[in-house]
Amino acid sequence: MSQPINIEPKIRRVSAEQLITALAGADLRGLPKYLQLSTAIVDLVRSGSLEAGDQIPPEQQLAQYLGMSLGTIQKALNRLAIDGWVVREHGRGTFVSYPDRMTEDVWFYRYLDHFHFRDPDTGEPLPVYSSLISRRVVEPSDPIRTRLGGDAGGFVEIVRRIEVGRELACRSLMYLGMTRFSGLLSLPSHAFDNVNLKQIFAEEFGAPTLDLFQTVSMASVSAEDADFLKVEPSSWVLVLEIFARTQCEQPLSFQRILIPPSRYSLDVFPPVAAGAARKKPHSIL
Repeated sequence: MSQPINIEPKIRRVSAEQLITALAGADLRGLPKYLQLSTAIVDLVRSGSLEAGDQIPPEQQLAQYLGMSLGTIQKALNRLAIDGWVVREHGRGTFVSYPDRMTEDVWFYRYLDHFHFRDPDTGEPLPVYSSLISRRVVEPSDPIRTRLGGDAGGFVEIVRRIEVGRELACRSLMYLGMTRFSGLLSLPSHAFDNVNLKQIFAEEFGAPTLDLFQTVSMASVSAEDADFLKVEPSSWVLVLEIFARTQCEQPLSFQRILIPPSRYSLDVFPPVAAGAARKKPHSIL
């Protein structure tokens, strides 16, 4: 009796023309090239032009087709793999991911650092961009000391501009202990632009974010913050505070985001504890 023959379905491969068209059609000017490519691929997946199981061309071919360096291609594909859009299989290639590979942890990390707002008319998430304003060492003060405890070296302060839909600008101030994270001061400034900082903490400093606690309140802003947010001094704005912990429940970071009034809704999600299931974010006004 003959044995059945297993015939695997033919793999559909993404064409260079699809990627070139997606890059040309998207308004991605000003973004680093690796973000342009990763965003274009995500747009193709969301539109249905790319489906689960489709194969992305090899890195060398992409570099040749798109006129990008091999390092840029690898950085874009690695970012997509971390976010769950593709899966990279050694010896086989890079493939568009299946929905069940989009784990709760992926949602956790995606919403952990970039702040997602939704258009009230369409309900669609708005593009978010970030850029470094300053970084320095500061002395401990409340509420930093309360959240992170003491550090003999002080704390690294990272101030970034979070731009939403090219219309709304938020001010983000993040603090980490100088003893462990002094290396943040020597990274190139562009390393802080349009990235999830939690990836840097995990990959560069071996400090993954395992617990997250956040609060939302209203506060009046200083003259400096008011000038940045384009509001009147002493105006009341939304303040999102995020405290994160790493292994062994050790404090990791404390972040304060100042959000001026706008018509957009902000995606947030409940606090999580180590080992607990990550929950996808929901929207509040």
